[in-house]
Amino acid sequence: MNLSELFEDSPNKKVLMSGNEAFARGVFEAGITFAANYPGTPVSEVGDYLHYLSETSKDFIFDYSVNEKVALESCIGVSWAGLRAIAMFKHLGMNVAADPLHSFPYSGVNGGMVILNGGDPGILSSTNAQDNRFYSLHTHIPILEPSTIQECKNFIIEGIHLSEKFKIPVMINTTPRICHGHGIVKLGKIESPNATGFFKKNPDRFINTLGRALANQENYFNIISRLEKDKNIHQKLNFIKDFPPELKNSSPHQDESIGIITSGASYGYVLDVCYKLGITPPILKLGLIYPLNSEIILDFIEKFHLQKLFIVEELEPFLQSLIELKCWKMKLSTDISIHGKDFLPRTGELNVETIMHFFLHYFFVKNNSIIEEITKKEQVLKEILPLLPRREPTFCPGCQYRPVFYALKKVLQQLEKEHDLEFIHAGDIGCYTLAEAYPYQLLDWVVCMGAGVGIADGMFHALDSEKQKLIAYIGDSTLFHSGLPPILNAIKNDLDFTIIIFYNFYTAMTGHQAHVSTPHEVISYSGNYRKTDLREIDLEKLLESLGIEHLVITNAYNIEKLERLFKGTLLKKGLKVIVIKEECALEKKRRLNKKPHGEREEYYTILDTCVQCNECIEYFGCPAINATFHELVNRTGMEPTTKKKNLIYYIDESKCIANVCPGTCRSTCKNDAIKKTIISRKEK
Repeated sequence: MNLSELFEDSPNKKVLMSGNEAFARGVFEAGITFAANYPGTPVSEVGDYLHYLSETSKDFIFDYSVNEKVALESCIGVSWAGLRAIAMFKHLGMNVAADPLHSFPYSGVNGGMVILNGGDPGILSSTNAQDNRFYSLHTHIPILEPSTIQECKNFIIEGIHLSEKFKIPVMINTTPRICHGHGIVKLGKIESPNATGFFKKNPDRFINTLGRALANQENYFNIISRLEKDKNIHQKLNFIKDFPPELKNSSPHQDESIGIITSGASYGYVLDVCYKLGITPPILKLGLIYPLNSEIILDFIEKFHLQKLFIVEELEPFLQSLIELKCWKMKLSTDISIHGKDFLPRTGELNVETIMHFFLHYFFVKNNSIIEEITKKEQVLKEILPLLPRREPTFCPGCQYRPVFYALKKVLQQLEKEHDLEFIHAGDIGCYTLAEAYPYQLLDWVVCMGAGVGIADGMFHALDSEKQKLIAYIGDSTLFHSGLPPILNAIKNDLDFTIIIFYNFYTAMTGHQAHVSTPHEVISYSGNYRKTDLREIDLEKLLESLGIEHLVITNAYNIEKLERLFKGTLLKKGLKVIVIKEECALEKKRRLNKKPHGEREEYYTILDTCVQCNECIEYFGCPAINATFHELVNRTGMEPTTKKKNLIYYIDESKCIANVCPGTCRSTCKNDAIKKTIISRKEK
């Protein structure tokens, strides 16, 4: 859908949208004034949609903050001034924001405040799958968890109202299946956000030191206790699934003593399994998963005379542990058995097949064909999956990182052989993380943002610099996020290793969002109402001001120049900082395509003189360069017709971005078989 349609004033209109679009729509309808995030999958797009809204609305402000801590603290400030706010980040960002997250709830909120947390149970785009629901066990922040796309919108609004009613922050927990899923959403009325706020001083409430902090903590815990006991709120946000009568009547042999409690994306899986197996167990779908209300749990158990409870949730037994504790406190531990993680995995995303296997242990299933189908499917997958070729992660066609790592690997192989030493590669989070894959394989660890340089800071002191040398990689957005402190530490201690900064102008891996050092001339604006990103920080001048002895700034596409630079820099004594300044090729291509085409077009082709040394494919690795077998037919003379397969190398024009990449592949060709072709568009 068009972004303008996402924010139109059309109550009761039904629209097909994604979960992330629904979250953004919820922010719009809730009358939120301020939103901030550092981009991170799976909730990156929410910020992108709200960034558009901030450029087209006088009443709304959005900020791409330098990191999640700053984003959260900014929202705290807005809330304390009486306006509504939302902070958004992926699960790992919660760690960065953890310091204020644990303290500010003691002071509470004034304007409603929601924290949108995007988890990653399948580790699809992260370095771990931490279960952020457990943050509430020590912050005591309530958690809402949507199960449908409609709830994505609704829970933003409910979270704001809940926040203002109890004067506390509210967290919304979600996952990629919800964020990137689609569904029909009924639009609601729009609350107009307040334009300005006012901060009323209250030292006892806002200065959390000594006795004040203890008093605020006790008050906060009392508020959470009141919320936990408020049965009306729990009845509003939690519900029991009622199956259609025709489905109930078709499954008379099922065990009626079994009930299911679930939430989030798992609820959708459970429903799918029930319909496929033809079973109709009572299901308590939780929307408010922390704190849990004992009466809701007890009413569910007593209403259906349950003897067994199945808890279906992804990752850790968060709900299961809380429910087991509730049942023990209600003296139900001897009357009801609780199952969940004794059957379900604690790693990865759940799916229909996994839950179906769980249920088959307890439910009578009349349709044996379903079981046979699952068994056959699993057997086929066991046979096929090992045979499938692995799809290696790789840089985009024309990516400015490819020639850098290609040249660097060539130089390192030479230096290691000549000087009998080994280079260690400190990885970080960004597009350059793809250098861990073939054909470059130039990363030795990836932990979290900023840890590439940070770990190298300490490791340097433990290494023999004559035998092992460090190279740390970091991107421009990551540098401002959490990379400056370890770089300053390296300067302070006069450490002897190399830092390569990839300055590509964007937070590229999460969707090409602008950051504090993005040149304004490359940004496309949707409107004139911007109240953030008014100035850019000059990265080059910032680094120059730090007094780095060996600071080199270069472009990316000249392989010969890069090789000379690396040879002349890597073995120098002291801290070396190499800045690769080149706009992200993908974003540059998009930007140039918006402009009128020039008078000529450029193409790169592989000639018949190619000796098939495989350098361009195997060692340079551009996905625009391919090889295929071409069938040749011999029909000459009196000889019988013969067929022979010949390997042909070619450049896929649909992938090659010749208007951005200046044909770097030509520098890798030892036989000069890659040529540029220029076609004039000008009429003669």
